[in-house]
Amino acid sequence: MNIEYLRASTAGTYQDCPWKYFLIYVVGFPSLPNKKAELGTICHHVLELLAKAKKNGYTEYNINKRTDPEYLLKICWKRYTDKNPQFNYDENDYKFCQDQVKAVIESRFDPLALKILKTEHQFEIEANIEGFEYQHKDYKTGEDRSGNMLIRGTIDLITEIAPDTIEIIDYKTGIRNDWVTGVPKD
Repeated sequence: MNIEYLRASTAGTYQDCPWKYFLIYVVGFPSLPNKKAELGTICHHVLELLAKAKKNGYTEYNINKRTDPEYLLKICWKRYTDKNPQFNYDENDYKFCQDQVKAVIESRFDPLALKILKTEHQFEIEANIEGFEYQHKDYKTGEDRSGNMLIRGTIDLITEIAPDTIEIIDYKTGIRNDWVTGVPKD
């Protein structure tokens, strides 16, 4: 398999099932969403919008639509549930999202209480270490390719906690278990 970059999601997919990895990331078959992942995406989007509001100077909840978590949840809920009606979302799913957003707001990760530097920051780092080299013929173009793998990702939130210290935050809404063993991943 011709692999030139890694993301946590691609590495996890490969670890769970190399065939699935091949179909999605090499052949290009679309990966279908699942209900739990979509609920996480809804929560994540609400928190992202709150963090962007803070970055734009808003520091108090419910002073306008930008800082009203319930309003933002309704907007995100409609967007994602309309896109995937096959999941038959119900009031328990909505309550789950409310509870997840509330838990973050009531924690030390409250977006309006943080000094936000960046939201949804994408990065790419070349892995210049032994074992991360590749050399192959591109099966689509026939071109010979070589180099070092890239590590790519998206950081949900970067905050400053002191002048010389940043914090990287990755929102999670559920337990991540190994697809094969069922054992929680840390």
